[in-house]
This record gives sequence, C-alpha cells and structure tokens, in this order.
Amino acid sequence: MEEHRRPRLKVWTPLIAAVIMVLGMVLGFRLHDTLRSKRDIQSVVERSDRLEQLIDLIREKYVDSVNSNDLYSEAVKGILSHLDPHTVYIPAEDVAAVNEDLEGSFFGIGVEFTIIRDTIEVTYVVEKGPSERAGVQIGDRLIKVEDTLIAGTGITSDKIVKMLRGEQNSSVRVIVKRLSDNQLHAISIERD
Repeated sequence: MEEHRRPRLKVWTPLIAAVIMVLGMVLGFRLHDTLRSKRDIQSVVERSDRLEQLIDLIREKYVDSVNSNDLYSEAVKGILSHLDPHTVYIPAEDVAAVNEDLEGSFFGIGVEFTIIRDTIEVTYVVEKGPSERAGVQIGDRLIKVEDTLIAGTGITSDKIVKMLRGEQNSSVRVIVKRLSDNQLHAISIERD
C-alpha cells in the first residue's frame, strides 16, 4: 500500500507546486499594477522638500520680509486653481463659518440677490419663505438693513449675507425701494 501512494505523491507534488507558483505570479502582477497607481512615498517627500526649500530660500534671500503662511496658502490656492471650479482651499480661520453653512445653524430671509451699480437688488424670492410672507418682491432694492445704510456703500455679497442671517425666528428690519411705486418700504422679516 505504501508503494501505491508514492506514484500519486510524485505526480501531485509538482502539479500543486506549479499551481501555487502560477497563482503567486498572477497575484504578484495584480498587486504590482495596483501599487503602481499609488504614489511613491519618496516622490511625495521630494515634492514637499522642494516647496519647503523654495519657501526657506525666499525667507532667507528675498529682499523684503514675507509671511511663510501666506506663501503656503497661495501655493495651495495655485495648485487647486488647476482643478475644477468647485474645489477650493478653506483657511483655518474660515472653517467655523463654512461649517456653520454646512450644518444649517443659520437662518436667512429667503431671497437671492445681485449687486447692480452698488445696490442690492432682489432677483428671487423663495416661495412661501420669510421674505414672501413679509411682502418683499422681485426687483426690490435693499437700502438699509436695520440702521445700516447699504446702498451706495460698496458692500460685498458676503457682508450683506452676514447682516441678513441670524437665529431662527429672529427679525431683521430692512428698508427697500420698490420699483413699481418708487417708494421706500420698511419691512420686518422673521428669519427662517
């Protein structure tokens, strides 16, 4: 019986070894292809070192003093400018405001606007939103928010948005000039 097993073992041993080698080669080639698409850590370090060396050189040799953080920030913005227009760099000091936007912990008045000749003009009023309920109309021009004159002052979109946002159910008083009657209207809008 011992003699009967030896011929089988002699046949199967090389065959099993060959199958294992082939499987190892196939897995090796697949792994190699997968890893080829991954970045080599050495190239990452070299690229980072180049940026560090450049900023160190500017700091040491440039005729004026420069802020290193500003240089890094501008380098990141430059890199991202080559990507799609929705990819942006958010500086650490702006993260809280962006998170507030994403978390929905602010409430507005339910309008879209544009700035035309230094005046904020309402271009859209959200249906059944706070501004529609208060009587704001498309084409109304915002003159004041609370006691602050905003028309003709060079105000930016970001500043006006900050003025109009607030806690839910809080009120904001705006003065609008309505094109249909060319009159000023004081409107109190409850944020929602």
